Amino acid sequence: MQAALNVVVKWAIKEGLNTNPHKTAIVPFINSSNTEGLGPLTLYGKELKTLGVTLNSKLNWNQLLQKIIKRKPPLR
Repeated sequence: MQAALNVVVKWAIKEGLNTNPHKTAIVPFINSSNTEGLGPLTLYGKELKTLGVTLNSKLNWNQLLQKIIKRKPPLR
């Protein structure tokens, strides 16, 4: 995965495009929450964050929303 990212960085530089590693996140599309084989991925020496989005087989956000609701304290 890092090799593919390096290819993209070289292309962006060649085309005169700038990428900011502080504003870049990884969105892995995999069948499990285990992302161990993906990283750490780096962009210009900075480790990229993994965006924690969970989709189900119907590509909706219900599972993610339920996880967030359980985590947040109730509003007063």
